[in-house]
Amino acid sequence: NLAATVSGDPARFEISDLAIALADARVQGAISGDLSAEPSIDVALTLGRLDLDKFGLLDGRSTQTPAAVAEQGATSAASEGGGFTLPQGVRVKLAFAADALDYGGRTVRQIRLESLLDQGAIVVNILTAQLPGGTNATVSGTVYADGGLPRFVGRADVVSDNLRTALTWLEGPLNGLAPDRLRKGVFGADVDASPKQIELSNWAVDVDSTRINGGLSL
Repeated sequence: NLAATVSGDPARFEISDLAIALADARVQGAISGDLSAEPSIDVALTLGRLDLDKFGLLDGRSTQTPAAVAEQGATSAASEGGGFTLPQGVRVKLAFAADALDYGGRTVRQIRLESLLDQGAIVVNILTAQLPGGTNATVSGTVYADGGLPRFVGRADVVSDNLRTALTWLEGPLNGLAPDRLRKGVFGADVDASPKQIELSNWAVDVDSTRINGGLSL
């Protein structure tokens, strides 16, 4: 079901009181735009709860390790040469918030995204969510096209009360680790990532009272 109040003229439009219902999920918000020589669109949306497992969305979780996925992506990017672009001459501002997303038998809560597409780049002011295991993750930075490939340069921070639960949900490698390890954890790093390479710099990791500093390139 879809309902909204629409108004506008050749230069501007406004969609208010937007309500989209899909089974038990409900999206509300507003969209407005300026259609002048340099178009701009503002989008503000909120979502209550969405059960991705129920709808079968994002089925087929990868059985590959993160390293294998990264290697496969780099090989594909190198062979294809890339064709990724972001539009110029348009400005799109997005504010999105969701109470909860159910996925993989667990719940991701308090999702929030504030971003801006402008001048051929997406500035992610903040992307934050509470993952399973009392794990708060925050990302900010910029996505842009670099040689026909997407590239992200920014910052990632993670604070977890139960890192083992979060990694289990993410299907991370836990073989050989004692059951009492990977409890509380803190991670922070500057990120420079593309399909060809991932670089983490100025990173600090605190896990089970052990602190590690440095950098990493994958």
